[in-house]
Amino acid sequence: MTALQLLSDSEVDSYQPTESQRHAVIARYGSCNFPGCTMAASKCQMDHAKEYNRGGPTATWNLQPLCTKHHRLKTLGEYTVELDPQGNAIWRSKDGEEVTSVPEGVLKDMRRVTLDERMQRKHQVRREKNEAIYGPVVEEPAPF
Repeated sequence: MTALQLLSDSEVDSYQPTESQRHAVIARYGSCNFPGCTMAASKCQMDHAKEYNRGGPTATWNLQPLCTKHHRLKTLGEYTVELDPQGNAIWRSKDGEEVTSVPEGVLKDMRRVTLDERMQRKHQVRREKNEAIYGPVVEEPAPF
């Protein structure tokens, strides 16, 4: 695998994922994302969890590796899948049975960060830097 430079989710306007998206998805999942399947992700097809022709973007958070067998089962409607922002998948069969799969690759802990989480982290870092320079902030009542 080549060097991976993906700091956050990426999205492209085409159906085919970029090479860096493909590598990120492979590293996140490690194997086919169908529950119990051990086919190496590098040998799998990239599947849009929400179908591309139904508005599903070609984005790292909407892609998962599926071996040919499980990709075909999903395409034929035998199973539907919903991915959460962390890459966990809920698979539903036509009979209503539900099974969950979770990422198991080296980047399994890669997750989507919300704007609120980013802003909280930004304020925390800023506060820590200011306290290192000026000392702890002492909360005092307003003089009026």
